[in-house]
Amino acid sequence: MCWMFVQPAGDVAVEAEAIRTAWENNHNGAGFMYVRDGRLIVRKPFYKLKDLLAAYEIDHGLYGKDSPFALHLRMKTHGEVDETNTHPHVLIDGQAALMHNGVLSVAIPAGCGLSDTAYFCRTVLLQRQASQLTGKRLRRTLEEMIGEWNKFIIMDYTGRVSICNAAAGSWDGNRWYSGMAHIALPPMSYAPLGYWDASESHPFRMDDEQSRNILIEMLEDSFMQAEMEHRDTDKVAIWDKLVKLYTE
Repeated sequence: MCWMFVQPAGDVAVEAEAIRTAWENNHNGAGFMYVRDGRLIVRKPFYKLKDLLAAYEIDHGLYGKDSPFALHLRMKTHGEVDETNTHPHVLIDGQAALMHNGVLSVAIPAGCGLSDTAYFCRTVLLQRQASQLTGKRLRRTLEEMIGEWNKFIIMDYTGRVSICNAAAGSWDGNRWYSGMAHIALPPMSYAPLGYWDASESHPFRMDDEQSRNILIEMLEDSFMQAEMEHRDTDKVAIWDKLVKLYTE
């Protein structure tokens, strides 16, 4: 899946090494957003990590004291790798934009070249006011609509931020991350029932909260891949089996 974070005004810049680690598997276009002089600024697309890091460092240094920042790294699932499908997606020019982590179940017209997120923004979220887009009522509606596996960050020109399915991500102080892609993992290889430590003959064990969160994201990625490939998956049964295997 993609990776994104949002940080409050006054926070220090997210470490370049964390963004670099997340970029390894999410390098199909990047962008970020923040507020400047009463307008929502969207910077995209970035296809080279060095360009993204340089732009984020400069802009956050200039405006991070007074504005929240949100940054997104894309892993392509649907649609072309281009500016249109790169996040953030502008909902109202200068007023509101959205980032997404996950895969939306939408019927994308064949040949349109749009990602699931781009199509969702151009249909479901069309012709809405900025205050509505970051309001609690719409957030609850969107959470019911998109399901627990999908996460949104919506920011408006006042600096107001709405996170859909925040509980599916993780907080680090006042920062919110959609997943654990920024945390370097030990070498691992894939096995049908999960992820195994390549240096050992047995599954690695989850003995702390961070490791458990990494496992959960791995399982979520497996379920998302199954949905993308249109395989029927008994999520509850697989989840229970894997969690029991890796956490006992």
